[in-house]
Amino acid sequence: MTYAVSILGYDIVRRDSHSALYLHIKGQSPLIFDPNGGYMRQYRGQAEAFYDDGSIPFSIEEFVKYHVEDGDYVTQRKITLTREQALNIEERVLNGNYATRGGVLYCAWAISSVLDEYGVKERCFFPSSLDKAVKEIEDKKKLVNENH
Repeated sequence: MTYAVSILGYDIVRRDSHSALYLHIKGQSPLIFDPNGGYMRQYRGQAEAFYDDGSIPFSIEEFVKYHVEDGDYVTQRKITLTREQALNIEERVLNGNYATRGGVLYCAWAISSVLDEYGVKERCFFPSSLDKAVKEIEDKKKLVNENH
């Protein structure tokens, strides 16, 4: 089960505020790729990617709750991946093989860079752009499945 999560703030400063990727490969601990995110800061300081090791409240629901309680609107897009794609994405994240833009605004950029094999062809600067790209890919996959 994999989700692209976009956190969209309502005020003008925080609109399109953050993106993260939740990756749960069957038989393995879930991984959250949270580039430049604040979720882990409350527990351990900065971390780009982290597994569920049992030491913190860890689930996609807890992650979303953290952002919703801050007043953000959160979208979750389920991503359909093969096991091989999921393993490749996990490896890229853990090896730091993702794009950054320098500075602090690179979450959607980094996530879109590891989703190229999935079908995201261009880097997304804004979380809403990443959300839209994932939605378009999943909608196409749904149409193909319905026609076969």
